[in-house]
Amino acid sequence: MGKTIGDIGEFGLIEFIRDRLGEQGLIVDVGDDAAVVATNPGDFVVATVDDIVQDVHFTLDYPPRSVGWRAIASSSSDIAAMGGKARFFLISLVAPEETTFSWFRRFLSGATDFARRFNLALVGGNISNGDSIRVSTTTLGTIPPGHIKRRCGAKVGDIIYLTGAIGGSQAGRIIFSETKNPRLRLAKRHLFPVPRLVEGKILGAVFAVSAMIDISDGFLQDLGHILTNSDVGAYIDIDDIPLFPGVDRFCRERGLEPIEFALSSGEEYELIFTAEEKYASGIEEEIGEEKVIPIGEIVAKKGIFAKRGGKLIKFPQAGWRHF
Repeated sequence: MGKTIGDIGEFGLIEFIRDRLGEQGLIVDVGDDAAVVATNPGDFVVATVDDIVQDVHFTLDYPPRSVGWRAIASSSSDIAAMGGKARFFLISLVAPEETTFSWFRRFLSGATDFARRFNLALVGGNISNGDSIRVSTTTLGTIPPGHIKRRCGAKVGDIIYLTGAIGGSQAGRIIFSETKNPRLRLAKRHLFPVPRLVEGKILGAVFAVSAMIDISDGFLQDLGHILTNSDVGAYIDIDDIPLFPGVDRFCRERGLEPIEFALSSGEEYELIFTAEEKYASGIEEEIGEEKVIPIGEIVAKKGIFAKRGGKLIKFPQAGWRHF
């Protein structure tokens, strides 16, 4: 079985983390009672926390590197959805003492690989013994005044945009549960999601963006949060919803309706945002036309509506619910 984290001990694990991280250029780095970091003068600090829990968000079949990667991806995506830049994170790990050191090492590798890709610094955290694995990640970002994007603010006539294709995470979760093969394209989409951190920061600087949210619980669920907070409704162009490659075939092989499946797929970490139609060309130029897809319009009538088979239908607010 090899060494366990119980064999290494809390302080041994902290030393391992410090050695792996090296010098990060912080005012006070990992190892003290708290970290001290510098931010840009005049910027606000934007903060969020997220948990991933064994047998809720992942199972022990998941590659440990994926667990670490996903822990940081989920909370960093929240910063992007506010229009900010994710900069620092703290990670709290609860795990049984018999958890292998090999699992811990690969878990940490996933977290630090994500951090290096997006230039985040691990500034602290905690390690505790528990009956099962639970990872809590606090991510801190910065945002200039005037760049904050919220769930409220969408106005009648605004265009609804999506930053990429959806459906892949839910399909990947099912594919991985069936095959245990993390190398399959759909499985990778679920195990190693890539949130829109760059696009979120750019959109934060675009004054025309009236509301924004990331897709963590599903397109319908998260769009519904914008609509509720803005006291409006939405008309969706079903044919314009982009499906992640392989989702259409995945659904048809299982007798599922692809669009309905994709609209309730959580942990996609794409961004939904709204903006006035007259600014569409400027937004597409800022982000890249292929990354910004107009998929609907904000309307006064409450609810989410779409045309299908010549009929106007109303969608339920479907998606992931924690309780």
